[in-house]
Amino acid sequence: MPGGGPASAQPPRKTVAETTPPEPTRKPSPAAGSPAAPGGAAAATPRSDARGPLAAAGASGAAPATPATAPAAAERVHALNELPDDVRRAVPNFTFGGAVYSDNAANRMLIINGQLFNEGGQPSAGVVLDQIRLKSAVFRYRGYRYEIPY
Repeated sequence: MPGGGPASAQPPRKTVAETTPPEPTRKPSPAAGSPAAPGGAAAATPRSDARGPLAAAGASGAAPATPATAPAAAERVHALNELPDDVRRAVPNFTFGGAVYSDNAANRMLIINGQLFNEGGQPSAGVVLDQIRLKSAVFRYRGYRYEIPY
């Protein structure tokens, strides 16, 4: 009888595993709810909202377009020679002594003009070391992000 007990314990586990397939059948249940007007409208509303600002860009699109444009401009990394002349002339010259790159941003280090800097450091007035990459460094200066290879 004790041998029969463990054998009977295994079939309920298989039954639990068999209960898992009905969970995917719950997905068709929302599909059954989608033909109904409230379910279908709720599902279409998020998609419409995603397209709505684009369609309504003429009226209220100025506010959404500005945040979308601002991060894109902030994310753009220029080459040093792509910067405007006045900014390029004002950028200080850096001498790189060495670098440590890591997948973990907290472990990245760069020696600039004989001093050790981590991301977020200021090697010069108004210049922020934004990111240390494998073979280059990205700096932020006067609202521009620019990259210098080392």
